[in-house]
Amino acid sequence: MVVRENKNERYMIAICDDEPEQLEQMRCICRDVMHLPDDMVAVYRSGIAMDEALRSGKLDGDGARLVAFLDIEMDGLDGVQLGRNLHELMPDSVVVFITAHPEYAIRGYEARAFRYLLKPLTHDSVEKVMGEIRREFNANKSVMLKLPGAEGSICLDDIVYISAEDKYAIIYTVDRHITARESLGELERELEEYGFFRIHRKYLVNMRYHRELCRGKLILGDGNALPVSRRRENMYRDKIMEKMEKELNG
Repeated sequence: MVVRENKNERYMIAICDDEPEQLEQMRCICRDVMHLPDDMVAVYRSGIAMDEALRSGKLDGDGARLVAFLDIEMDGLDGVQLGRNLHELMPDSVVVFITAHPEYAIRGYEARAFRYLLKPLTHDSVEKVMGEIRREFNANKSVMLKLPGAEGSICLDDIVYISAEDKYAIIYTVDRHITARESLGELERELEEYGFFRIHRKYLVNMRYHRELCRGKLILGDGNALPVSRRRENMYRDKIMEKMEKELNG
């Protein structure tokens, strides 16, 4: 059963873009939309500069959740790799990719992007995506699992994929695996509306962790490569493109 755990959030904004005019425009928009003081909206003109700030602890934000608006195409360290680094060092952060080229957006799945926004940003587009972030994280979705001896909860966003093993399902998260009594079919029906897709009779994946689909294999953000059945490969590809287009078009 999917349940919601309510909690309030505070936010800090970080913006990274190698175009100075775009960067200043985005800083003003994000500050105005979020009603944040200047010290809670950090701007960086390169991926390398933001990565250094990240590793030095300058983006900790005193417990506030970091929302990062990252340009995908940058010299030196691009937004995709920067997004990966961000999730590695600050797992609770939120990545929103910004791009002038919609065809680059599919690369953002490598870094578990929350949304994609097309340049130039507007007050309306930032206000909309921040509203979605508030709804997502002020009421975190969790799935209740029938664990051995007790029930337990786990955040849906932490689930990378689920595999079928005999009559049980093994749920793989970013840092552990859990045996649940539900069948894979039961979990598929329960989770498909939350961005999960059955790629094979043995595997159900969280599309948030999509990295690459190649030659009958799905590469996930944690490095795992899972087989995709021939019957489901095109269906999955269409689903990913549909998800991306929906996010780009708002």
